[in-house]
Amino acid sequence: AEFPAAVDVPPLWNTRFKNALFHPAAGRGDHARIMMTASLMCTESVAEARALDAQFPHVRAYLQTLRPPPWPRDLNLGAVSRGRAIFRRDCVACHGTHDPTDTAFPNLVVALEEVGTDGALITADQFSPASRRWFSSSFMGETSRLEPAAGYLAPPLFGIWASAPYLHNGSVPTLQGVLHSPSRPKYWRSSRRLSDYDDVDVGLKHETLNHGHAGEPIPVRRAQIYDTTLPTHGNAGHTFGDVLTQRQRMDLLEYLKTL
Repeated sequence: AEFPAAVDVPPLWNTRFKNALFHPAAGRGDHARIMMTASLMCTESVAEARALDAQFPHVRAYLQTLRPPPWPRDLNLGAVSRGRAIFRRDCVACHGTHDPTDTAFPNLVVALEEVGTDGALITADQFSPASRRWFSSSFMGETSRLEPAAGYLAPPLFGIWASAPYLHNGSVPTLQGVLHSPSRPKYWRSSRRLSDYDDVDVGLKHETLNHGHAGEPIPVRRAQIYDTTLPTHGNAGHTFGDVLTQRQRMDLLEYLKTL
């Protein structure tokens, strides 16, 4: 890829539900070994990598114990009930029921043509044919596979309120924007303060800008701008919520806080 693909790290507490670690449904088989691959830049030999590999089943086991943080504020229970009905009608087919008694997760890959989000990650260097051949011929390939799909895994939504920004590349600062694509800012900058959380739109409080990186003279300020016109940073797609009324979206947001 000409540019490194923008990636937002998925919530680690949802790892236990997924049969593939990465957004484009890549990273199948032995997840512990795939996680270990990130440590290779610190190793000087296959023997050292294998020694690290022996520790990563413990990392994987720890991740299995993680649970999402509960919404820390009051909820509108009437809106939660209405939002639950909308979720069951419109969201379950891709994302699963999220019913505590239903431990199955669909692990559904939504084709790029259907979801419409930025497709650069699917063809990024880390998932290129050359990278896949190298991975499969290495000792990692003994038990793990990259195998990216031509689409994105519809993720589990447990603790989604705490996982902003959204979409696979972090291009949308709030869940309101995920559910209403016309409201997504083209250029934006978050405050970077943990206390600045948007309870209403659910996500990062942010400043909407009228320019990208070229409009900021100070490099450190430029670095804080999310510019959706840059390669791999696009915020299009996932327009499924656009058909909802604003009242329905707010009800659905209230329910999503409870997951």
